[in-house]
Amino acid sequence: MSLAQVALLTHAGFGEALLDVVEHIYGDRPAAVFALSPAGDDLTSLRARLQELIDAAGSERPLLILCDIRGASPANALPETWANPWVRVVYGLNLPMLLRALSRREHWEGLPELVAEGGRAAIQGHP
Repeated sequence: MSLAQVALLTHAGFGEALLDVVEHIYGDRPAAVFALSPAGDDLTSLRARLQELIDAAGSERPLLILCDIRGASPANALPETWANPWVRVVYGLNLPMLLRALSRREHWEGLPELVAEGGRAAIQGHP
C-alpha cells in the first residue's frame, strides 16, 4: 500500500495556511496532501471534487479527509454516505492532528483513530 492521500477540507485559507506551516517544518510540501475549500457559498464544484476523490480511493491510494468543523459548509459538501472503505473523515482539524497524519500515513489500519487521538491529546490547558 502506498501513502494515504490527505485532504484538508476547511474554510477558506485555513487548509492552505496549515500546509504553509507543514512546508516550513518539513522544508517542502509532502506529496498527496492538498487543501479543499468551498468557493464562497457554492458547494457544487467542491462536492464534485470530493466525489471524484472518494470514488478513486482504494487500497493503493486510501484517502483521509481532515475537516475543520463538523456541520459547517466545507463538511456539508461531503456526501451523506459512501461505500468506499478506503475513505475516512476526521473532524476538528488542528496542526498536531495533521502532523500525526503525515508522519503515520503509510499505516492505513487505525490511522483515522490515531490521528483523532493526536489531535485531542494536543488540546491542553496551561497551568
